[in-house]
Amino acid sequence: MNEQVNTIIIDGRKIANSIKQEIKKEVKKLEIVPTLGIIFAGGKKDSEIYVRMKKIALKKAGMGFVEKKFTNDCTTQEIITAVKEFNEDDNINGILVQLPLPEGVDQYTILSHISLDKDVDGCNPLTLLDLILEKRSAKFVACTPLGALHLIKSTGIEIAGKKAVVIGRSNIVGLPMAFLLIQEAATVTVCDKNTRNIQEICKDADILVSATGCGHLIKKDWIKPGAVVIDIGICPVKDKTKKRGYKIIGDVDFDSVQGIAGYITPVPGGCGARTISALMENLLKATKKM
Repeated sequence: MNEQVNTIIIDGRKIANSIKQEIKKEVKKLEIVPTLGIIFAGGKKDSEIYVRMKKIALKKAGMGFVEKKFTNDCTTQEIITAVKEFNEDDNINGILVQLPLPEGVDQYTILSHISLDKDVDGCNPLTLLDLILEKRSAKFVACTPLGALHLIKSTGIEIAGKKAVVIGRSNIVGLPMAFLLIQEAATVTVCDKNTRNIQEICKDADILVSATGCGHLIKKDWIKPGAVVIDIGICPVKDKTKKRGYKIIGDVDFDSVQGIAGYITPVPGGCGARTISALMENLLKATKKM
């Protein structure tokens, strides 16, 4: 039987709102409006959710955006052309290519074309390379793992020496998350769908970060009592009681881990909110340097 602990909810929305207020004050001091170039291809529901949330947050902070949309049958070259246009536009301070992109396009090549001076989402492959080599010379770090690390640190726990497990090994979330934790001197294991005995591995983690998008994959018997649980996953499920016809859940079965996890981020209201504020911080940083 799991011992009962007092689970503390990490309020990512509250933390992000505080950061956004500071950003808004900084934006007012600028002579130009920090502007994000957004490239959105396809019609994936969770991507639409994130793009909408980002645009709302930018407006509230006095920041601007320009959006280029593409259908699911777009080509790699069409998106590269859009990236290059944003690279060359002096009125665009940062570039966001909303991921994932439609099947059939070369995501790696597209992201490689983003100017490092405008790569505010930290998705250019060179960013990950710098994390691996511990050079940290990249101008920006991927927003989701950067925000997630800040949420872990907000608990006040000592990361150094802790066992950390990251579920998901994407180049934009899982791997940079793992390397950020390594730089904090944690002992890190990266898992994916092929990992054997994944439940037992997770149960040994002092820090568990999940980014799979598989709704309620992680149950209470995956969690070590007192662990810090960071839920990056986002999964839309049908719900006729909601205005849009669906609700959002995370990778973790939130209700079932109450009394087991020491700290946990809710979905929504956790990592998603902090990711957006990290994007805004990077956009402000890019604007000041231009």
